[in-house]
Amino acid sequence: MPFAPALFLALARTLANQPTDEARLRTAVSRAYYAVFLTARDRLRVPGTGHAAVLQATRASHRAAGYQLDALYQLRVLADYNLDPADPTRTNWQTNWTRADALAARLMPLAAALAPPPPAPRGA
Repeated sequence: MPFAPALFLALARTLANQPTDEARLRTAVSRAYYAVFLTARDRLRVPGTGHAAVLQATRASHRAAGYQLDALYQLRVLADYNLDPADPTRTNWQTNWTRADALAARLMPLAAALAPPPPAPRGA
């Protein structure tokens, strides 16, 4: 049985509900993103691991969800790569986690309902 991406969101929430520190909250943001990303990638049948391709396919299938997934992706990039964010509004990891969790809560059902694009017509 394949791994269920929703388990990443459950783990994220477990981490964020423990005595929190920046490392747990950053990890929770990252896992929340991957829960939605993997769900969208699999539903849309996007090959590989390219984030840009999944974001583009999601926007093509459900415009609002695509833009929300991009916002969640930006939080994931902040969590995983920016150890000292230049924007002071992005240094509160409890706020960043709250934003990521809200996005993931809205996006998981949307991602699970995405449909792959129809096959190309034969001979095209």
